[in-house]
Amino acid sequence: MAGQKTPISPIVYYKKHLETRSKENRREYLDRRIRGIVRYAYRHSSAVKGKLDGAGVKPGEIRTARDLEKIPITKKSDLAELQKRYPPFGGLETVPVQKSAQNLRLTRTHP
Repeated sequence: MAGQKTPISPIVYYKKHLETRSKENRREYLDRRIRGIVRYAYRHSSAVKGKLDGAGVKPGEIRTARDLEKIPITKKSDLAELQKRYPPFGGLETVPVQKSAQNLRLTRTHP
């Protein structure tokens, strides 16, 4: 087998327009998504709102992936404390618990 070349298989893309974009285009896309996710989480999650407010960070200050450094790290002990204070999900849920339970019932499969 020495000296034999491995045949090169053609590149197969799942979503070519996303996977072949330029580095700058990818960075712009990710930064836009980060801004939306942070705004949504701030409005809908009491734990995220508390974390940002406690650090003195406004959602609009998170504009790029690099800005995520402004948000303090959430430690495992923080998660345990949040869950004790705000059961069952520690204030991390972004939809009402009732709606989550309803969605779980709808997607559950029966034998």
